[in-house]
Amino acid sequence: TPATLDQNYVVCELQQKVNMLYSFLRSHLKKKSIVFFASCKEVQYLFRVFCKLQPGLPVLALHGKQHQMKRMEVYTCFVRKKAAVLFATDIAARGLDFPAVNWVVQFDCPEDANTYIHRVGRTARYKEGGEALLVLLPSEEKGMVEQLAQRKVPISEIKINPEKLTDIQKRMQAFLAQDQELKDKAQRCFVSYLRSVYLMKNKEVFDVFKLPLAEYALSLGLAMAPRVRFLQKVRKQLCANEAADGTDHLKETEQNENTISSINNEAVEKCGTNFTGKVSVNKTKEKERRKETEECSASGEGAEESGESEDESKEVSEEEEEKEVPVSSKVPNPDSMQFFEEEEDDDDDDTKDLDLLTVKRRNVFGVEAKDNSAP
Repeated sequence: TPATLDQNYVVCELQQKVNMLYSFLRSHLKKKSIVFFASCKEVQYLFRVFCKLQPGLPVLALHGKQHQMKRMEVYTCFVRKKAAVLFATDIAARGLDFPAVNWVVQFDCPEDANTYIHRVGRTARYKEGGEALLVLLPSEEKGMVEQLAQRKVPISEIKINPEKLTDIQKRMQAFLAQDQELKDKAQRCFVSYLRSVYLMKNKEVFDVFKLPLAEYALSLGLAMAPRVRFLQKVRKQLCANEAADGTDHLKETEQNENTISSINNEAVEKCGTNFTGKVSVNKTKEKERRKETEECSASGEGAEESGESEDESKEVSEEEEEKEVPVSSKVPNPDSMQFFEEEEDDDDDDTKDLDLLTVKRRNVFGVEAKDNSAP
């Protein structure tokens, strides 16, 4: 930030911010100011309200919901004015040159120090002087001031004189009672501000659950706080997460087991196992056949013996198909089945898997292997 920029911040309760802004503008009627807000709906509502309040100087609005031609018109009008106030979002924080701006007021706390620096850069340009005012809530003061100190931004605190604050709450309530459209804008402004605070990444500075919602609604002219659905969902999620802290590990284990079992199910389906109602597996005979196959491979006998073993395995598979057993009697829960891990013997797991797949492939296609290689 330039040395010609005088930077200050003020700590203000949320329900007093609108009163403070109106009082500030009333005491700077011959100055050109830019006021930054967190959301477009805030700019839209407060612009309409301040036009009705008539603070004593022209009020303009610049935000992202406007078309490009409207933005250019507002920009040109503000540049030509000698004294005016521009309500804007961060769309005006970068890349725009507003000559002769006296004050930059950050009505809502910026996201980080970089955003603060870009905002105050709209004043004190080309060796000219300028002043910046940052409005902070009590819950935002500590974290934001520390961020600015780390970036070596020279900012000091000033106090509000409560005797010079003008209360405009009743006038705003009267406006909303007469204009339903304006009341709708006030409700959208309320929800939009809370959403902008909730979406901020730095939770040490921004905590939407510390905000006085009822008081803030009254300060906008609303009789009561509107229903904020996303906050209700967030609260439910937080409660559910706290209740489920002790069972997170169990849930992850169950998910992993379900994933493994589903992979196994798909693998066995590809090998020809029918899961629609029956499973043709006979563990006892399968173990006996495996022992015979291992003995054949260990003794290194000729092609005739290997052919006999294949014929025997084919006969076994035919017997198995005749003795099909329903799934419900053999496997109580298919989701928890792990077909490749039910064998008691843990040795040579790779050989067992290959052997099982080979037998089932023959069951489906009825192909006799001509090779002499052991499965």
